[in-house]
Amino acid sequence: MTGVFLDGTAVTADAAGDDTTFTVVGMITNAPLTSHTNDYYTFESWQSDISKSEVFPDCKFNQIATTVPATGPSTISIDVVG
Repeated sequence: MTGVFLDGTAVTADAAGDDTTFTVVGMITNAPLTSHTNDYYTFESWQSDISKSEVFPDCKFNQIATTVPATGPSTISIDVVG
């Protein structure tokens, strides 16, 4: 096995069957294989100029995307299915 660390240094295992241990630096997220939650949300849209509201029950978040440009405001886009 041959690998290269982020700083450019190499790590090698000399023979087949040699134990090699490595540690990943940084944040890692693993999705659980069981016990997932199934959350639903309710949204209300209120139009104050006509004094009317609309309720959207049983909505779920589908995808969340963030944009952080070098200059300018950061944005978040959330897709909701319902």
